[in-house]
Amino acid sequence: MLTDKEQQLLSQLNQEGELATMAEQPILYRGFLYGDFGSGKTDLAAQICKVLGGTSCLIYADSAWTTFLKYSEIANNTFKYPFGGFSQIKTILRAREEGVEPYCRFRNLVWDTCSVSCDIVLRNLVEKFKGSFPKEQAHLGKAKDDLEVWPHYRLLERALIELITQINNTDLNVIYTAHHRIPNENDQKKQQFAIRPSMPEAAYKVIARESNFIGYIYKNDSGGQRYIQLSGTKTETAKCQIPGIEEATYPVEDIPKMIAEWRNNNVYLG
Repeated sequence: MLTDKEQQLLSQLNQEGELATMAEQPILYRGFLYGDFGSGKTDLAAQICKVLGGTSCLIYADSAWTTFLKYSEIANNTFKYPFGGFSQIKTILRAREEGVEPYCRFRNLVWDTCSVSCDIVLRNLVEKFKGSFPKEQAHLGKAKDDLEVWPHYRLLERALIELITQINNTDLNVIYTAHHRIPNENDQKKQQFAIRPSMPEAAYKVIARESNFIGYIYKNDSGGQRYIQLSGTKTETAKCQIPGIEEATYPVEDIPKMIAEWRNNNVYLG
């Protein structure tokens, strides 16, 4: 015999329940591209923007953004902004939500590179709170292995998680890029042996949880051919949850076509 509280809950569930269907659901691309300097992260991000279509917002933290200029069709439909802090991105998202031009037209957000952006924020925090913490470090180059225990790092981590959560709640297609991080001694002590994007671990997990595409880009040692690994292993972090693209390793130039096929096979792409 159901209690009154259980009956009330069932009544609420009956109002909210519906068949799980993809009809009218926004199918968003949420990708993370990471690799070494010059591996082609920004180039691939630009080509994916072309496939996704619509107006793009590019937040850039280094000169790699000029890769977009190789593709005039993409560059002419992309608004670029030098990274100015997490509050800057939050303001762009708010303006988009409020219907402010040109932000309300953005369909794609490219953050290139979020790892460099994190370094910038962390350096600013170190400067801002210099002498405020009992175990102040002189500069970022000192005791890098102990970076995650710094109060500055925790401030960065919390702020970044809040921002990423806000991005995840939009209907934007999102492309993050980052440099890669080789596991150091501290990582190995924590049983973390896989190469992954270079950014705060907790913040990265928030991105990874909502991403349907995490690719590790690298160059072949012999011919310089670029590949992207979409299959996670014990030594590399990767995944792909896009229908029609198997978790495997592909030449980078194959990816835009694969994403285009996925896009064309769906009635509605956010």
